[in-house]
Amino acid sequence: MANLKTIFLNLFNRNKGKQQKLLNVGDENSIDFIQSLKESVLFQISTEKEFYEFIEKIKTGEISTHSILSKISNDSGLLERKDIILAALELYGLDLQYVIGILRTDPQVIETAINQNALAIEYIENPTDEQIKMVITRNSIALKYKNIDSFKENPNNRDFLLSVISEHGKSIEYLPIYQNDNEFILKATENNPEAIQFAGKNISNDIILSSIAKLQQNYNEVLTDRRKKYNDPFQFWNIYHNMKMFLSGMVSDLKSKYPERFDDLEFMTDLCNIDPIFLKLAPPSVKQDENFSNKFGEYHELGPFDAFSMYSDDSTNHPTNFTKKQENTSDEPTLE
Repeated sequence: MANLKTIFLNLFNRNKGKQQKLLNVGDENSIDFIQSLKESVLFQISTEKEFYEFIEKIKTGEISTHSILSKISNDSGLLERKDIILAALELYGLDLQYVIGILRTDPQVIETAINQNALAIEYIENPTDEQIKMVITRNSIALKYKNIDSFKENPNNRDFLLSVISEHGKSIEYLPIYQNDNEFILKATENNPEAIQFAGKNISNDIILSSIAKLQQNYNEVLTDRRKKYNDPFQFWNIYHNMKMFLSGMVSDLKSKYPERFDDLEFMTDLCNIDPIFLKLAPPSVKQDENFSNKFGEYHELGPFDAFSMYSDDSTNHPTNFTKKQENTSDEPTLE
């Protein structure tokens, strides 16, 4: 800790002017802020009185809740006291990482930590199935931790995990063992179609295409709503462009995972029927197909005024009718 103090003091004194410049103020408020930051980093709790004074400041909102046990001096003996540990964990469960010795495996200590913050399970060496289920139900992000891999890989927990994914679709990211399972990906994308980005190469075309179509529908609904709020075509087009690029980028990532799927003419035809923006992902072998070429031609992104008109309140310009209308008046492809 002494080395950390020395390093911080040196950096603080050497870069004080730069810190003020970054804050874009050169007044007393800036100096006070930097000074309080310095005191916060260097502050250490050495006595029981200092500990409970610090706890009280957190409870009254005088200071923000953050790590408490990391501020306790190793020489104070406080880290060996269960009452001190419990008082800290009641306010900041992630401090379980700083608990030492036999207290690290104490059931009451563990329960207090994960009740305050489910993600504290990361610091439990061998969590029980009951603890894992409780934590994942509260916060599915906990699925990412390595110390519960054996739980995830146990076939007996499949139904439980499927129920979690049904409510937290994008958490399929943390279940690679099930990313090639059609049932899991279907449940995940029904909850959140963006979960399709984690689909494995064995997932059916129907699930992939329906997820992308649902994403497109969701984006169209958002764009239609945004169109009502913007009178400036260029402001609206920025939103339109960013959403299209996000959708295109997500599908492009799928292509990088299993390019052979995008070599399939039927799949690419169905994909471009959802949105012609995916023409950019079609390989030459598909683009050279006469029927495909005649139907889609080349992709041209809509400009600000066309996009603005496309999502107007006029039903003839609504996204679901736009392509048909354009096909009757022009050979140039448009977005659905």
